[in-house]
Amino acid sequence: NVQTHHGRAEEIVSDPIKGRKHKNAYDICVGRSVSALPKFCFWIQDLLKKKKDEEGRLVYIIGGDIESKVASRVLVDVKIDDLLGCDGASDKRTLILNSSDVVDIAKESGEKTQKRGQSKQKKPIKKSGRASDEDGNWTRSKGGWAKKDNSQSKQRGYDNFKRYG
Repeated sequence: NVQTHHGRAEEIVSDPIKGRKHKNAYDICVGRSVSALPKFCFWIQDLLKKKKDEEGRLVYIIGGDIESKVASRVLVDVKIDDLLGCDGASDKRTLILNSSDVVDIAKESGEKTQKRGQSKQKKPIKKSGRASDEDGNWTRSKGGWAKKDNSQSKQRGYDNFKRYG
C-alpha cells in the first residue's frame, strides 16, 4: 500500500498537533531545490523513518553544484535525463540520501527550531517617536513636517509671474 502526503515540509513539522502524526512516518521524502539542501534537511529530518531496518530516504531534485560535505553523503547522484532515458528533458539531477545522513547534514546546517510564541529577533523600539542620529540628537525624519520658508519667492521657470485672486 502507498500513501502520499503533499505539503510544505516546514509547515508539516512546525504544526504542534498534526506534526506528531508525521514524525518518523515516511519511507521517502521528495523535495525540489526550493532552498539550500542543508536547510531542507533541517526541515524534514523528523519526517523520515530512522530505524536501522527501515531507514527513510530523501530524494532531492537539484540543479547546479552541491557542497562537498553534502556530496560525500549522497548515495545516488543521477541526471534526470538518464532517469527518463532521453536527452534535453532537464538540466537538473536527483540526489538520494539516507535519513541518518539527512540528520547529520541538518545538524551541520546551523538552523535552529524557533520556539513557539516567539518571532525572529526584533529590533528594539525607540521610546520617542522621533528620528535621532547616533548621538541621540533629534533629526527631521524623512517625510516629516517642517516649517515652510516663505522668505524667498518660488522659482517657477518664467519671469513676471502673477497669481490671480
